[in-house]
Amino acid sequence: ESLGLHCSFWNVFGAIADIRVWGFHDGGLLPTDKIYGTVIHELAHQSHQRYMSTIQFWQVSSFIKESWARCVQCILTAHHYRNDLGKTGYVHLKNVQDWSPQIEGEKGYQYTPIFIDLIDDRNQNEESSYWCKDNVSGYTLKEIQNRILGTSYGMHSLRQTLKANLLHGTTEAQIDELVDNYEGFGF
Repeated sequence: ESLGLHCSFWNVFGAIADIRVWGFHDGGLLPTDKIYGTVIHELAHQSHQRYMSTIQFWQVSSFIKESWARCVQCILTAHHYRNDLGKTGYVHLKNVQDWSPQIEGEKGYQYTPIFIDLIDDRNQNEESSYWCKDNVSGYTLKEIQNRILGTSYGMHSLRQTLKANLLHGTTEAQIDELVDNYEGFGF
């Protein structure tokens, strides 16, 4: 299900938009929060590319690209709907916290909550049907972008960068525990 597209190259003639978002899917109009979230997701890709440079961005794994964009999408969309529009308790896409590669399928497995796990204080392992051990919390989008994202190209470099930038009382053991959840799926 593709609701948006980010082209990671610069168009010399300016005739093709770098970002495209569709408002219809399966013959129907999408809810505004889904459209808004998709716009945020695609803008997160654009920001990531500009932050790193196009050449570096091309070297980043889909796992990192999509997980980061999904994190920004969930956090900013929920913030907008809760704080700006007053919809108390709104959570966008359940923050993808019930993510499972077995459920998501071949392409969807790349949209993990690993960056959301750095931010939230929810340990999914305490919930009966969830496998992820998440004892890390307190990071912000700004901290992840400025201290983690620029040198994270795949799982190994993400692990090393997180260990080099321990924040909010996080330990190396907690980073290993969190990253191990995802590494088992070939990231």
